[in-house]
Amino acid sequence: MTSGRYRSSNLICQAGATEAEEQAERCAESLGWPCRGEIPADPDQGIPYEVQWWAGPGLILHFLVDDLSGSAAVCVSGDSRDVVEAAVELVKSQIPFNSFEGLRNAVDTAVGSMDAARALIRAAIGAPQDFDDGLFSRVGSLLFGADPVLQEAAVWAVSYAPWPEFRAVLREFLSVSSDERLVLTARTVLEGFELERIPEA
Repeated sequence: MTSGRYRSSNLICQAGATEAEEQAERCAESLGWPCRGEIPADPDQGIPYEVQWWAGPGLILHFLVDDLSGSAAVCVSGDSRDVVEAAVELVKSQIPFNSFEGLRNAVDTAVGSMDAARALIRAAIGAPQDFDDGLFSRVGSLLFGADPVLQEAAVWAVSYAPWPEFRAVLREFLSVSSDERLVLTARTVLEGFELERIPEA
């Protein structure tokens, strides 16, 4: 996020990526917001597919598709929090989104490791910017569980919701894990905390 700019939390679309993009296009068109451009996905660099529209002076509507989960999300960025949140309400009135509570609870009701992993990532992508104990506890529980698929999902979930409280959790995981691949991923996520200057809890 550019310094001095405010970016809303991600809204996770109920529809699949293709249909969700069409919904975003129709929303922008109905609101008179011209397309700013498209950013091709580059998974190796952690860059998701993205389309942007001008939603006003210095105000941008973002549509993104997460490569890891395949989930589509929408957010708005701008110089003023109040203006951004007003634009978010306009978008919410036209595109069906999942509530964060629903995303978080889907982790508990998922059937099988892969569904639970995807649900956890989706919840993390759609997490509020402020700390949420419900998601935090779910990530911690799966990170220190016995299922390597869910452990990996938990590490990636931290990268989507980089709350300061996760620093200690990742450090503890690094001190007890013997899985070299997961340890490398966790270290990479912690390095991201440093680059983004995420403070200590």
